[in-house]
Amino acid sequence: MAAQAVLGEIDAAEAAVGLGGRFPRCLFAALSNIAPGVDFERFQRWYFDLHRPDSLELGLFTRSLRFEAASPSKVRWLTLWEASYPDLDAALAKIRPAALALREQGRVWPVQEVPFSQFVFLEGVEAAGSPSIAAAPPTLTTAFGDWRAPLAGVGHASWRAQALPPRDALAAAYPASAGYAAAPDGAPTARRSLWLGSSARHPRELEALWPARVERSLPPLGVPTPIFPRSDGAAGEPAPPPCAPDAAWVVHWRPVPSPGTSPPRY
Repeated sequence: MAAQAVLGEIDAAEAAVGLGGRFPRCLFAALSNIAPGVDFERFQRWYFDLHRPDSLELGLFTRSLRFEAASPSKVRWLTLWEASYPDLDAALAKIRPAALALREQGRVWPVQEVPFSQFVFLEGVEAAGSPSIAAAPPTLTTAFGDWRAPLAGVGHASWRAQALPPRDALAAAYPASAGYAAAPDGAPTARRSLWLGSSARHPRELEALWPARVERSLPPLGVPTPIFPRSDGAAGEPAPPPCAPDAAWVVHWRPVPSPGTSPPRY
């Protein structure tokens, strides 16, 4: 009964106003930069005209939103792919064969570098939002935990309580917010934690809400669990030091509309 109650809460959360009108059960977060020597128009054309349509038409994801960093960040772009996969194994079982096939067909162009990508799963909605929040929030704020080597036994709720401001302190600025997390490879009781908040405010206004101890950038990210299997060498990297359970890194992002749409379409 407890498991059914949790699933019921998550199903209800998917109807809450937030990212694109809801917080989906699963997100694939891809952090990327334009590859050296690639012009911006080619980068945009591949994503909007080829990559996103392929992924959605094959049923790998239900929607995607691309954001551009509006505050200090090691990468320029964050793409959030929405889905309803219950866990990582289910996601990879469907997505990896299709992604490999698309690459064989020449439909995965070498236009971007992806320093990190990760599937994360809904831990809980903090603020359900209201109909006044647009499908793509004017500002999306991400707060990451240290993703290198999360401590065993430290779940998302524990990190949230130690690392971020209280919920009521953020609620006025972020009418829609939720927590996501994933277990890194080989650490089933640890969590890579991610908080997302949608706001109508400008990033400069939001900065005052975050305490000085919070880092303004992306965190150390560690070894990803990507869609494409990683090279043999990545698995042999030395283990990173354990992270602090109250560490947090904050970046603000602006949504990127589809080229040539007026009014902007996301």
